[in-house]
Amino acid sequence: MSPSDACSTPSTPGSRSSQRRMASRADELRVRSRPPIASTSRSGSGTPMAELAGMDAGEIFAFLKDVMEREFDISPEEIRLESDFVEDLDMDSIDAVDLAVAVEEELGVQFETDDLTGLQVMRDVVDLIERKRAGIGG
Repeated sequence: MSPSDACSTPSTPGSRSSQRRMASRADELRVRSRPPIASTSRSGSGTPMAELAGMDAGEIFAFLKDVMEREFDISPEEIRLESDFVEDLDMDSIDAVDLAVAVEEELGVQFETDDLTGLQVMRDVVDLIERKRAGIGG
């Protein structure tokens, strides 16, 4: 299913996606502060881009699994590189945007709308972040 299909497929009121969205909105109402991942940067520079530059594909995937668990209440055991966002993880286009925003905020990477088109499985996001990382400083 393409991202545009996900946009046209409303989540049912009892679906995990709609429940996550309602819980996410409730969390937004509570003022919460989440320290950026860069605060524990291995490079010591304390900047998100420095953190991203030091990450390999496995670390990027682990980071994404952490974000998915925290933001969408999806168990890390459910998430594989080939997990389909819609079919396997019950995510929709709003969830995809929320994931992109979380990655942008925590790693300091900027996505263009075209970057997000066609992302279907977790590996696609890891590959996208690696491409963004490769563009850092060069």
